[in-house]
Amino acid sequence: MSTTTTPPTANRRTRRRLMAVGAVAAGLSVVGAGAGTAMAVAPTSSVSRAVANVLHRGVSQGGSTLTQQLAKNLFLTQERTLERKLQEVELALWLERKHTKAQILELYLNRVYFGSGAYGVEAAAQKYFGKPAKNVTLA
Repeated sequence: MSTTTTPPTANRRTRRRLMAVGAVAAGLSVVGAGAGTAMAVAPTSSVSRAVANVLHRGVSQGGSTLTQQLAKNLFLTQERTLERKLQEVELALWLERKHTKAQILELYLNRVYFGSGAYGVEAAAQKYFGKPAKNVTLA
């Protein structure tokens, strides 16, 4: 299994508990409204993307569930191969067996890249709003 390199800011990340993040609704709107209820793998769209990729003799279409994205960010490289995608699916299923949807969302929001060097919801809140994530609201 491939492993990912640690981003330079990884050791400076501030981890936030999901319930302490005032911007959870905003985070959900960024990653998709179905993020809290979605399955580890979206079978219908995964099959259609796989067919398109085979027809194009490579990876032409991405698309992953939040859990698949977390699996990729935690354990894999960014390479676009069928082998890596299959590993991502396997790891996403493992994550959903081991963790609740709330735990997966919390892990994701604390690791995802929000742009401008901000990894995780706390860094993003500081970067874009100049305040802790717990103080960010939709208002």
